[in-house]
Amino acid sequence: MYMKRMFSVFLAIIALMICGIQCFADGEDISVDAKADFPDAEILMEASTGQVLYDDAGNMPLPSGTLNKLMTVLIAAEAIENGELTAETVVTAGVNAYNATGAVIWLESGDKITVDELLKGIIIGNANDACIALAEHICGTEEEFVSLMNTKAKEIGMRDTDFHNCTGYDSDGQHTTAYDMAVLARRLVSYDFLIPYMTTYMTDIKNGETQLVNTNRLVREYKGALGLKAGYSEKSGHCIVAAAERDGVKYIAVTLGNGDKDNAFTRAKSLLNTGFTGYESVVPQLTAECPKTIRVKGGIGRELYISCNEIDRVIIPVGKAEEITTTVVVPETVNAPVNQGEIIGEVIFFLGEEELCRTDVVAMQKIEKMTFFKALCILLKSAISF
Repeated sequence: MYMKRMFSVFLAIIALMICGIQCFADGEDISVDAKADFPDAEILMEASTGQVLYDDAGNMPLPSGTLNKLMTVLIAAEAIENGELTAETVVTAGVNAYNATGAVIWLESGDKITVDELLKGIIIGNANDACIALAEHICGTEEEFVSLMNTKAKEIGMRDTDFHNCTGYDSDGQHTTAYDMAVLARRLVSYDFLIPYMTTYMTDIKNGETQLVNTNRLVREYKGALGLKAGYSEKSGHCIVAAAERDGVKYIAVTLGNGDKDNAFTRAKSLLNTGFTGYESVVPQLTAECPKTIRVKGGIGRELYISCNEIDRVIIPVGKAEEITTTVVVPETVNAPVNQGEIIGEVIFFLGEEELCRTDVVAMQKIEKMTFFKALCILLKSAISF
């Protein structure tokens, strides 16, 4: 096995000498594709709300390439959150991990390695063998793991994604969209324990034997970067899923199908800049009066106190807060019985013709329905009191 790996390294060195280049991402030579013509797509999303702020072909299916690894990471993160794995869990690499090509951390069949190191290998080093080892540990086989990937994609709202493997090797029919990748990134950045992995530029694993360098250079170039992934394959071109946080607001930028690596990073940064400089987070204020009470028919009590639920924050263009309008939808009367907390109506917030958000109008107290017996009791009590 050792001789096999040394021979592979020797061949790689010879190839570099012949080509006169030294430019790799995800273990692939990317110098030859700078002029390639790929269909592309972009999206900008605010993380807390999922609000899409910019969309250029965001729902167009495109090859997913090595971005598959982000779903592999999400499934591992959920397993950790659920107590099924820990960072210290030891995984035994199998022959499929050993046979992985492209970017690898040089796992041998039978190697013992922790989930922590595998996550570093996947997130920082884009390692295909680490993906396979983790997938097989979680589900037994990569095929079962891929089925779980696709199930999870539908579960979290990825509307047009089909994974064929956990690594991102190119496969006919394997695809995703910029929107779907933003949805996936939104879930990933909600796991605080993943952020240190995703924002590390350089580290080592396996007792210093394997050095890892993050291909997502935004982690060291962009203020507030939360990481995620930069990837490349022959079918997908250069793809970047990036996130950043400033002043408590997180934006997610996705750019797919770039023929040029530098342009991909430039576009990702431009999208994030659009979020931070062009938008602001506000809590809409009521511009139309919401009644404090409404009449009740057939109840023990004729007046019901109502109130708005908490109003969600929204993301709007800078300086547009004063242009937000509200529409209050509340009936003039309701029929008893009414339970405390029951939804009575709603308030809708608009910016121009665009709906920003809604909040419920609810009952503040319980009002029982009037019956003959209850009416008789009330009359008797009144007569006694008199």
